[in-house]
Amino acid sequence: MRTTLTIDDDLIAAARSLAQAKSESLGKAISDLARRGLTATPRVRRNPHGSGFPVFSVPTGAHPITLEDVRRAEDEE
Repeated sequence: MRTTLTIDDDLIAAARSLAQAKSESLGKAISDLARRGLTATPRVRRNPHGSGFPVFSVPTGAHPITLEDVRRAEDEE
């Protein structure tokens, strides 16, 4: 199906590069990427307790993010 979309320059460049690397059309590359994105398992899920806050899976033993970590990250920007 033919349609017109406005796509950010960096994304169209990445899709063109992918299409060229796979020797396929730009349309097929974008369709495949969209299909993968729409069927991917979300990395953030709703809180089962209904609070509305996102819930993230964290590996066992992961270092907790402290206020100091956040401040350090902000200072690096």
